[in-house]
Amino acid sequence: MWDKDLISNQTSIQYSYSVPLEFPKLYALGPVQITYDNNKTFNEARPWFVAVDPESGFHKGSGVVIPLGVDTTIATVKPAVTASDNKFIIAAFYWKIGTSVTNRTKIQANDLKLIGPTGRIATNVQGYNLGTGGFTNMSTTILIANDTSHTTASPTYTLTAKTSAANTVGSGQIIVISNATQMGSINQTSAKAITGAVQNIFTWVPNSANYSLKAGYNNLVIAVVHLNKTSAGLAAIKPGNLNLTRNGGAGMPIVSNPHRIQFQGVNTGGNDFTQLLILNDTVGGATPKYYVNASATATGVSADVKMFILQAAQGKTYNTVNSSDTTIGTSSTAITGAKSGILNAPFSRGRNIIIGAVDINQTGSGVTPSINANAITLGNITSGSFPGTLLTNSSYSKQFKPSSSTTQTRLQYPILWQDNNTNANQQYGFSATATSANAIKASVNAVVIHIKDLSKSLSETVGITDTSHVFISSKSLPTETVSITETLTKDISKSLSDTVSITSTLTKRQSLSLSDTVGITDQVTDTRILSLSDTVSITETLTKDISKSLSDTVSIQATLTTRQSLSLSDTVGITDQVTDT
Repeated sequence: MWDKDLISNQTSIQYSYSVPLEFPKLYALGPVQITYDNNKTFNEARPWFVAVDPESGFHKGSGVVIPLGVDTTIATVKPAVTASDNKFIIAAFYWKIGTSVTNRTKIQANDLKLIGPTGRIATNVQGYNLGTGGFTNMSTTILIANDTSHTTASPTYTLTAKTSAANTVGSGQIIVISNATQMGSINQTSAKAITGAVQNIFTWVPNSANYSLKAGYNNLVIAVVHLNKTSAGLAAIKPGNLNLTRNGGAGMPIVSNPHRIQFQGVNTGGNDFTQLLILNDTVGGATPKYYVNASATATGVSADVKMFILQAAQGKTYNTVNSSDTTIGTSSTAITGAKSGILNAPFSRGRNIIIGAVDINQTGSGVTPSINANAITLGNITSGSFPGTLLTNSSYSKQFKPSSSTTQTRLQYPILWQDNNTNANQQYGFSATATSANAIKASVNAVVIHIKDLSKSLSETVGITDTSHVFISSKSLPTETVSITETLTKDISKSLSDTVSITSTLTKRQSLSLSDTVGITDQVTDTRILSLSDTVSITETLTKDISKSLSDTVSIQATLTTRQSLSLSDTVGITDQVTDT
């Protein structure tokens, strides 16, 4: 409520609002009520509406040779988003030794960068190492960032890398989500040592003041944990000992590493690992607190954390999956497990984004199996069978040591994808193929986020009544314009002309239903009473056209003279009544 004084017969107010990421949806603002002149009241006829309509962008880059000591572009995306929106960016990086490399290769701290319109927005806190052997020559990692610079429309985001040896190869994927008010991210700027006991390595309180969080909604939380062995000797993190959870103790939502993570000594290939953790916080709310906790079997392991939160309606805007293990065979094997790995998308036809990872563990004794290039897949399995329609797959091969080994038995492979123009109620499935049977086990931790609907039904009814007081309100709905013009004189004769113009444009929608009804009642009293009532109904249905323009004009002319006779001409249907008083 505002108390305002008129200055030069005018005043103004300003206010802000926030809405949840549940879309496509119209949220009402108002209507406004104004009290003036000793409790006289004016009410807007209708509220205004805010359309929640996020956007996204995606790019999957091909393999790029990375020269020695040169910042090299791995992937670039330029989404069609507005400057004023906040943007969340997640980038996956896949890195492998080239055929001519004979020395261990490293990406130093701050040499893997995610760059936005104002410069670097995310980077690696610790270094990454690759060895030359088949067991240590491939690695993956993830960067995340939240761009709030608001400087550029359709900004460019670029993933770059610089290495300490020539001719390594890298590829990347980038996803951008914009125009979601209840989201944010944070990056830890320094690594923290992990000791033998379970300890907190990062805490985040994304309060409502900074991220517009509200009660009554679920929170999707993504954590990227980069682990690095910084001293000599071996170390490991046992299954379940690296976890992401919220405050509240036992019974709170939690997600953790499904397999044992093993490290070699410092400055050797295989002494670092990146773990993606995706948590569906069903408690949600406006004041959550999140912890990343870890313990290791030996000292010398350090960790840094990057986190992202998105508040929305679980099941309406996003769905998650966190499966149990599936044994991978020598032909394409669905990762389902006792706890299913199928990612359900019970949304309308439109655009879905998938963020996830396939977590691989070598359990076979006496064998050294591989996961070859293209052998990890994401498919659309709505038809009910695996592997389904291929959407994306892995870039490089990875070989594993026997299960008895203390190192090189693990890989987490991130998968990012944007599924455009997809049908409603889709299902996504993950599959893998190994070179040895009964050796590799795999699980899935992933989320699907529904970004946009591609069809919408539009209906609008406009009614006008002329009285001594006229209130004018307006309402904006997508792809519809309604224009009404009326002229009324006060002579014995009255000329009434109404033009109703309706224009509807439909782009990239399968169907548009448009219905408009205009009702007009006018009354003029000057010793004679003229009652004129006219209803024009226009209905047009357009199906499967990409675009259509609909225009209809109705003109009505009625003339009343002082004689008792009445001349009336109307092709639509008019009833005129004259009463002498």
